[in-house]
Amino acid sequence: MKLKSLRRVLIAAVVVLPLLFDLPPLVRYGLPSAVIIVLLITRRGSLWYLLGLKAASRRDAGQALKYMLKAARAGLPVKQGCIAAVTLIKGDRIAEAEDLFTALGSKKLYDSEPSLLESYRALLVWQKGDRQQARELLEALRSAGYRTTHLYSTLGYFMLHSGSDPQQAVEFNLEAVDYDATPDILDNLAAAYIAVGAWEDARETVERVTAAKPAFSEAWYHAGIIAEELGELEQAEALYEKTLRSVFSPLTVLTREEVEARLSAVQEMLAETEEAEVLLLEAETESAAETESEDSEAPPVEAPLAGNLPMEEEEELPE
Repeated sequence: MKLKSLRRVLIAAVVVLPLLFDLPPLVRYGLPSAVIIVLLITRRGSLWYLLGLKAASRRDAGQALKYMLKAARAGLPVKQGCIAAVTLIKGDRIAEAEDLFTALGSKKLYDSEPSLLESYRALLVWQKGDRQQARELLEALRSAGYRTTHLYSTLGYFMLHSGSDPQQAVEFNLEAVDYDATPDILDNLAAAYIAVGAWEDARETVERVTAAKPAFSEAWYHAGIIAEELGELEQAEALYEKTLRSVFSPLTVLTREEVEARLSAVQEMLAETEEAEVLLLEAETESAAETESEDSEAPPVEAPLAGNLPMEEEEELPE
């Protein structure tokens, strides 16, 4: 049995077994209580972590960051520490995230924990601006046979924004969708389809994303690009406006300024189209008026008199 699992079994036994036997009250209740108190003290980082997750589920980023900072300082298991580090990175607490990764790396790591830690540390490297190194970290893990939803979604995103061949990005993200079709992975695939101009595939994919994750700003942005490229300018305008009403993740490369620039360009095209339609309507109206005026000014045509009409010869009836 693994050491961590054995430890959990022993703790559960110490807490539960005294309650099952007729022991002196001090032992029966005191021992489990003492163990629980020790766990609350030694695992207080996990308690702060759970509070942070709850705050994040309420979209209270400030409170989530506050709890995760406390959790990081108190100490966390590797998996919880990686998730907490993401919250710190999103909150622009880069130094604290680096300290947390250092602390996690100094622990005794089991099984796939070294790869898990490295896959999340790539986010920190990316956020610090070294996109090539961040991508190479994940590609090395993939080459070593490491596979997780996090690796697929993160590497797929990195490939799209670090100069990868677009067709290679499509192939990788199709592989990722086969592994786990999460909204993040599907959005990566939609972006890859956009990069190669596969507009109908991109639209079908991004519709799956917005249906599953309506608050996903990048998905609405990609939907806007698709509508714009297909000439659906009014739809593109509405989608860009919806993007601006969404919450932007600090880990995304998409900025409000970029969306606003596209929205402004679409609105200019709509205004030009409307102006052209008005000018065309005015021209058609003016042409119709001129035609009507010419008809009214033309001299009347005199009808021939009835007496001047040639008379048809009467046919002789046979006798």
